[in-house]
Amino acid sequence: KRAKDHLENYLFSSYLSYRGKARKEDNILSKKEFPDYFSHRHDFEDFIDEWLTFNTYSIQDLGL
Repeated sequence: KRAKDHLENYLFSSYLSYRGKARKEDNILSKKEFPDYFSHRHDFEDFIDEWLTFNTYSIQDLGL
């Protein structure tokens, strides 16, 4: 939650622009250059949520 709050409030982040919120900073953002990884805005949001909750495991955790 804290990381997402930071993304939503950090002035120099393009996160809100890619979520569809219009901002004056959009004038210098080239959204067309962003690859078409996501068909819909909610796909982008799901990706961010998954990335923020990603849990890394060490080799010991995997029993290897």
